[in-house]
Amino acid sequence: MAKKTSVHLRVYKGAEILKREDGSIKNENWLVKIDYGSAQWMNFLKNIPNNGYGKIEVERVIEVENVLEENGTFRGKEKVTEVKDIEKYKKEVKIASKGAEKPLTKEQQRIKELEERLAKLEGDSDKKESKPKSEKKDDNTKSDDSSDDISALREEYKKLNPEGKGASPKWKADVLKQKIEEFKSKS
Repeated sequence: MAKKTSVHLRVYKGAEILKREDGSIKNENWLVKIDYGSAQWMNFLKNIPNNGYGKIEVERVIEVENVLEENGTFRGKEKVTEVKDIEKYKKEVKIASKGAEKPLTKEQQRIKELEERLAKLEGDSDKKESKPKSEKKDDNTKSDDSSDDISALREEYKKLNPEGKGASPKWKADVLKQKIEEFKSKS
């Protein structure tokens, strides 16, 4: 008498399991029947991470035994029994599911890298005592003078500078006035 074991698995598609209000699972799912110990079974377990299953449940395990007549011939009769202790099969599927981490897509990898960078930056900012933005500005960029006044001050600075260099574009009117006064006091 030949005996074969058939494992009935419920596979749920998706990266995460989504549930309805009543607790039932929303994800697309279907039943997969595989003969235990076959090449198909081994390939299924090996490829769980690549198939995009969010969850796999062992629903039931069936043993099918061909019944032979008294003369030893098979007449198509089978004896079907349900296996009560399916923990062995559940454990095997669980190990295969956790055995290899699912490979990340390029987008998921990029998101992971950006989240790590963000966490690092947030950690760095906690360590530093930072001033509010209004206090962080340089003293030489505080003034809100008109562009005509600044242009005239820049021209005067360039004339008074012995090297003939122009003023920094960051400098505002009050800084330019201070620098011009320094040149005048030296001459």
